[in-house]
Amino acid sequence: ANGWRFFSPFAVGWSWNWLDTFFVLGGLFELAALVGERDSDLATFAGAVRVARLVRVIRIVRVMRWVKTAPCFQTLRLMLTAICSAGAAIMWSMLLLCSLLFIVACLLTQGATDGLMSTASTWACADAEDMFGSVPRTLLTLFLSITGGISYIEPMQCIGALDPVYGGIFLVSVSFCIIAMLNIVN
Repeated sequence: ANGWRFFSPFAVGWSWNWLDTFFVLGGLFELAALVGERDSDLATFAGAVRVARLVRVIRIVRVMRWVKTAPCFQTLRLMLTAICSAGAAIMWSMLLLCSLLFIVACLLTQGATDGLMSTASTWACADAEDMFGSVPRTLLTLFLSITGGISYIEPMQCIGALDPVYGGIFLVSVSFCIIAMLNIVN
């Protein structure tokens, strides 16, 4: 674009231009080495070029420095700082939420299995085995009910038809997770 002035010490960012040129030439040399014989000295040098290509990450530092000083990114920096600072609290709340969901999933799976084994309850809900047939399926049903992936009414009616006590447990657990757990995190 600028001819030889591109590499001039008086050009803006000339050292980065030389570094980019070095990496491009190194990539071309590596490509030539891969096309050539694998046992030659060129192939050995190609491995060293791969290591040198890792130095390209230095360019990211240049961009990050610009993001740090640009005034239009101050809000983004504030949000990222808040997320990083809240990381431990988020991890503990996720652990608590997952533990609660796992305990409730084990309880509901046992209730659904008992309800499906009784002959009188086979007509109750056709989707009971799909929603509550195993602990992973029950965890998925609980997760979808809490996050709005499915309406909580369908699984509650399904498990409630098998045993109303388990329908109440489902409703209380989903309500607790939505109202208490997720609002505290929020």
